[in-house]
Parts: sequence; structure tokens; C-alpha cells
Amino acid sequence: MTDQIRMLSSLFESFFQELRIRTCESPLSLHESQLPDYGLRSIVSLQPDPLLPEIPPSSESESHLVMITDHFLCHYIALTYAGMDHLLLIGPYQLAVPTTKDILQIFRSLEGAAIRLSSLRSGFEDIPLVTDAYMLEAYLRASIRTVFPSSSIHFHEISLQSGTGVRPVLQPEEDDKSPERLQALDQRYHIEQEMIEAVERGDLESAQRKLSLLGRAGLRSRSGSTVRDAKDYLIIINTLCRRAAFKAGIHPYYIDRLSGKLNLQIENCVSYQDMQRLQLQSKIIRQYCMLIRNQSTAGFSPAIRKVMNYISIHENEPLTLSGIAQATGMNRGYLSGLFHKETGETLTDYLHARKIRNAIFLMNTGRTNISEIASLCGFDNVNYFTRLFGKVKGMPPTAYLKMLEGGRETLRSE
Repeated sequence: MTDQIRMLSSLFESFFQELRIRTCESPLSLHESQLPDYGLRSIVSLQPDPLLPEIPPSSESESHLVMITDHFLCHYIALTYAGMDHLLLIGPYQLAVPTTKDILQIFRSLEGAAIRLSSLRSGFEDIPLVTDAYMLEAYLRASIRTVFPSSSIHFHEISLQSGTGVRPVLQPEEDDKSPERLQALDQRYHIEQEMIEAVERGDLESAQRKLSLLGRAGLRSRSGSTVRDAKDYLIIINTLCRRAAFKAGIHPYYIDRLSGKLNLQIENCVSYQDMQRLQLQSKIIRQYCMLIRNQSTAGFSPAIRKVMNYISIHENEPLTLSGIAQATGMNRGYLSGLFHKETGETLTDYLHARKIRNAIFLMNTGRTNISEIASLCGFDNVNYFTRLFGKVKGMPPTAYLKMLEGGRETLRSE
């Protein structure tokens, strides 16, 4: 149970970190002043400081998810699940950019506080914006049910806006009972699962088809910025694909490298037209599917997965059977036999095939110097590389380059 709680907490922390939303652990009861923020609450001292109702401890068969709205129209999520004796507190975030009318109403509600309107307005600038609350709730629900499939999820809401001095009441969230909303969330959850399963298989066509449905199912945008709305949506897609890649047996080294590169491309876009021009939505799905096709170790024993992951990380270095056996803590003969038994090929043939595939990739992306390509693929001897390339491809590398120049073959990932 402890491992499951740790895994789910880590999953949520990674997800919200990519949305730039903070997560922390808190006691089951807390005052409003203890809610984390970006300095907004420090602008004014709220009197009195409301005590939030204590959230019931979760048993092994139930989880509690509480949506909190504070005096500043900031939102938080408090979670307990499967026997946790504390809260995972997520926030703050905004569901919409505050209008001038919103800020004026907040300012008037703080009557008597020594505060400038301009200070209150600037306090909102660093708070992350979430443009799709339904997507957020669906993700939380799906994640909890994945780790704790038999757990019932209880949704509640707390609003601190209506009247200082009145202790807020923990109550079930009314909107969650709406048949339309439940149907939309359920539909979105199933589409998400189908998309993740397609990515996990490396099935690009099915994944892109599900992605197009996901963009229309159960969404209600609340964004004040089209660009931020689009960026947050792409970050969520990237996070879902990360989860699929991990389930497919991809080493975290490759997942983090690809995820970081994609997030950087997302954040570097300055307009919605940039994202359309780069086709980032399709690119995310395509690159994860290609990563899984090329790097997946699912279906192999832990020992062979460890070997494959080691080779993947060091494939552009000179590698030998003895060196790999020593690095992975296995006997040379045992490793050789086990690898052939599980993969149907020798470890040496597997190494050669990966190196030649990497060489082909380099050739298809513009490299033409054979000596340089051999070196980049971990070959000390260019003549040995040339002989091996001819054995695998049926032609020397120079002939393959001429064929590419003639336009008769393009980059293949299989």
C-alpha cells in the first residue's frame, strides 16, 4: 500500500509540475492562511482566518477529492486516498484570468485592509492558469482508479468567498452529480485510456485518431488566453504520453529527454500560429510512438530489460559482451544464453543491428562522411563498419548514400 501511495503521489507531482502548479503535504485540517500561494495572501491579513473543515481520513476503499476556492478566486485541490493520514495539497491555480470587475469585487470585500488596488492586481500575475477544469478532474479520477481500482472517489467543495467569520462547510460538489458532466468525464476518460494504450503499443494511426476525439470530448475552455490554453493542453498530452512510454518499458532517461525537449518547444511558441505551423499536437504523439517502437523493452525479463536499457544509453560507445556483462552484474555466458533465449538473436547481432540503424538515421538526416558516421556509432574501425553495414543492408554505405541522393528511400523507423 505504501508503494502505491508513493507512486500515485509522484505521478501527481510530476503532472502538476509540468503545469507549473505546486504540490505539498498538509495536515487534514488547516487555516486559509496556510494555503500556499505566490505572495498574494501576504498582501493582506484576512480577519478572521477561516479554519477549513477537516477532510475525513481515507480508508483503503475510498478516496476524497476536495475542490477549494479562496477569497481571491484562487483554486486548490486537496486529496487523500487509500489510508493516507495527510493531504496532498495542489495549487494555487486560476480557472480564468481575473477581470477588472473580479479584482474590484475582491478589493471591496477586503474593506479596511491597507492595500493598493495595483498591488492586488499584480499579485495574480504569477498564478498558473488552468483552462480545462474538467480535464484536470478526469485526470485525477483516472489516476486514482488506475492505482486503486476498487476505491470509491468522493468529491467535495469548499468556498471561502461567502462571508468572513462563517466557518465553511465541507459538502459534496453539486456539479459532479450532473448527468451531462458525468457523461462527458466518463467519455473523456475512456478516450484518454484508449489513446494511452495506442501510444503504449506504438500504434501511431490509432493514437492520432483518439487524440482528435479527445480534443472535442467534454471540454469547456475558461481561458483568457488562447496561447496559454493551447500550451496547457499540449503539456497535458505530453504528460499522458510520458505515462504510456513508462508503461511500455521505456527507460526514464529517454522519457525525460523527449518530454523536456517537447515542453521546451511548447513554451517557446509565442503564438497559436507557431503551434499550428510546428504541428506540435501530432508531433508529440508521433515522437512517443516512434520512441516506443524503437526502445520498448516490455515483455522481457528484468535482467534483459536492464541490458537493453544499458545498451540504449551507451550504444554510441564501443560495447562488448564482456563489458556489458560486467556493467549489468551478470556472468558472460549466462547473459549470452538468456539474451538469445528471450530475443531469438545473439547479443552481438542485436548490438550490430542497433548501431547500423543509428548509422542509417544519421545518413537520412544529412550526414555523408562515412568515417564520421562510423565514429558517431561507436566504431573504431571504419573498414569494419563498412563490412558490417554491407552484411546488414546488402550494400556498402557509399551505395546507400547514393541511393538516398536519388530519392529512392527515405528514413524508416522500423
